Amino acid sequence: NRVDDIDEAIVSRCIALIKYNPPDADAKRRIWRVMSEQFALKVDDTLIPVLRTVVGRRATVRIVHGDILQLDLLALFPQDGSRKVVSNLPYNIASPLIVRLLELPLGVTRMVLTVQREVAERLAAVPGTKDYGALSVVVQYRADVAVVGRVPATAFYPPPEVESAIVRMEARAQPAVALRDEQAFFAVVRAAFGQRRKTLRNALVALAIDPVEAEAACRDAGIDPRRRGETLSLHEFAALSEAVRKRGPGDRKRKGAAAREKV
Repeated sequence: NRVDDIDEAIVSRCIALIKYNPPDADAKRRIWRVMSEQFALKVDDTLIPVLRTVVGRRATVRIVHGDILQLDLLALFPQDGSRKVVSNLPYNIASPLIVRLLELPLGVTRMVLTVQREVAERLAAVPGTKDYGALSVVVQYRADVAVVGRVPATAFYPPPEVESAIVRMEARAQPAVALRDEQAFFAVVRAAFGQRRKTLRNALVALAIDPVEAEAACRDAGIDPRRRGETLSLHEFAALSEAVRKRGPGDRKRKGAAAREKV
């Protein structure tokens, strides 16, 4: 029973719940019983009255009507210690929302989320695999990620056309690598994965750096310029971004900010 697993391993001491929808009323009650604070975030106007009826007068449940990608989460979540997030995320916004929850100083220490299986595999992917990409690097920079279970389409009503998976993310106390310029790091990551078949020498041209200079930056970082982005570890990306940074700013900071929004 997945709800029992959540009761024991996830929800205990969990103080923030965002749109987690167990399949039946009994499951909801068991989840709510061990939560000290829950947030139900909804965009659809028609669901608000229904949700208020289901929630009733539970003092620990707060209904927020809005788009979580647009809400001021720093104002919504008091900065009063650590919190965990358990959610069945809307699949169309899962990637940018995960990045946002990890980047903002919300005190999130753990997230256990249901997402589309392909997204889960990208989140946890390692260098050299087909699923490893910009999303993998951006998220793993701030969290340890593991796929802890799969959820068949029949577990939902109505059943979706995609498979789902449960991912667990443990936020790092400090980022995985030390950086002088975080935006330059994300810019290099985005450029490296912009066209997966390109070598680093050619991919870095997207950062307004000519191929000769790009090759030199790779060699400065101890990386073969003929390699492709999907083979680089976080530490290698950190070394490469520092080498690129030293060779001139260009417009890489702007590109770095955009990189995190496009994963």
